[in-house]
Amino acid sequence: MPLSVVHDTDGLYIPIVNCDWCGRHIESAYDGNYLYVVEEDGEPCSPVYFAHHECTEALETEKAGNFTSVVVELYALPTLLGNSLGLDLPMPEDEPGEGS
Repeated sequence: MPLSVVHDTDGLYIPIVNCDWCGRHIESAYDGNYLYVVEEDGEPCSPVYFAHHECTEALETEKAGNFTSVVVELYALPTLLGNSLGLDLPMPEDEPGEGS
């Protein structure tokens, strides 16, 4: 299950993202991607999948088949999702330390 809820050390129940390929928790937004499959016309035709960077190619090959997949850095997801829910969030910068 790519999204699950765990009880953290502060006593809160928090959602976490698990890799759809290996099943392990993706611990940092900078360690993974989300991806989805699109039809020839560019329309999405799959659920959203999550993967560690090192698992992305294998998952993409399995899920996309003869279709095209779109792979996006996981750190962009909170902003894109929030903005689709009416929040006005700025896009995050690249991974800290990159491009500096």
